Amino acid sequence: MRLAVYPFKQEGVQMYAGVAKVGDLLSIAKVDVWRQENGVDMGYQRVPETARTGKVARYLQSSPKALLPTSVLLSYRGPLSRGASEDGWLTVEIAETGTLWIVDGQHRLYGIQRAINELGLERLRDYPLPVVILENLSLEDEANQFRVINETMKKVRTDLARRILAMRISGLGQSGRQEVRMAGRLWEAVAVGVMRSLSQDADSPWVGRIQPPNVRKQSSHVIRELSFSTSLKPILNERPYRTWPADRIARVLKAYWQACEALIPSAFQQPEDYVLLKTPGVFSLHQLAYHVLEVLRARGVSDPGKSDFQNVLQDLGAYATEDFWKRDNADGAALAGSMKGFSILADSMEEELVAAGHTTE
Repeated sequence: MRLAVYPFKQEGVQMYAGVAKVGDLLSIAKVDVWRQENGVDMGYQRVPETARTGKVARYLQSSPKALLPTSVLLSYRGPLSRGASEDGWLTVEIAETGTLWIVDGQHRLYGIQRAINELGLERLRDYPLPVVILENLSLEDEANQFRVINETMKKVRTDLARRILAMRISGLGQSGRQEVRMAGRLWEAVAVGVMRSLSQDADSPWVGRIQPPNVRKQSSHVIRELSFSTSLKPILNERPYRTWPADRIARVLKAYWQACEALIPSAFQQPEDYVLLKTPGVFSLHQLAYHVLEVLRARGVSDPGKSDFQNVLQDLGAYATEDFWKRDNADGAALAGSMKGFSILADSMEEELVAAGHTTE
């Protein structure tokens, strides 16, 4: 594809503005959808939503003067081949094997495609769309640009935004970690790493139980990733744990949940009959985990294992019984149905431990 474009830079990033025909774009543009391949995070985009592309298609059908004047943001992962230049404009070429990755505007582009294929509006193959092309960005910077656009202009799913924050740290190392920390969102990125480890470690009680973004709910899933990662905030936002790397947090929490499993095994064997692995249990027990970790730290245990946690949690009294966590027990944990309820439950369990002598003093 050959395009006449106007080159410019923002903060040292090379960009090109121009106009492309929809038919040409559809042959070369792709969406890098977030997915997992062999346990590794790939891509960063949401799956195109049928309702939104259909809305665009119907809009274009409704009037011969339907306009889509805002530009589609594209990324070319490498240097573009430049041709002739005249009056500030130049020509760039993209080979048939090349790809323009859609950073923003996928619903507009695929909405036009639906209008062509499903509504018979063949004239739209020549529909001119304004485009801005980013040149030679890393995948991490491209994904971060997607996050910035969607969090400041339209809401991106929180679980996907957190995945992108984690990608930022993974791709840029310490500088990425500092950038995310300065934005006040380091705990969210670390939560993704913790959750990933817990859901993939063969010895973890959470293997296969957490539903990732863009993945259909399976029979093994008991909680969404967004809920699980959010429940970690009481730990990840506090010292000293907010300075710990994700793998250390995950190792400690794996032992914590192994201790919970040893105390109430049936809740892990038939999770659908209990609320222990659902939001009431996850939110309240992670809030309680901070207190337990502080109790053990005060005793000089800096890297606790399963037995260390069991020695404390066994004194939870009624809170450590199967009956309390049953889904159909209206007087038990199932009564907690909100963030306030989860917090009250955690405070009650903490009081039980304090009464048993498990204090931070």
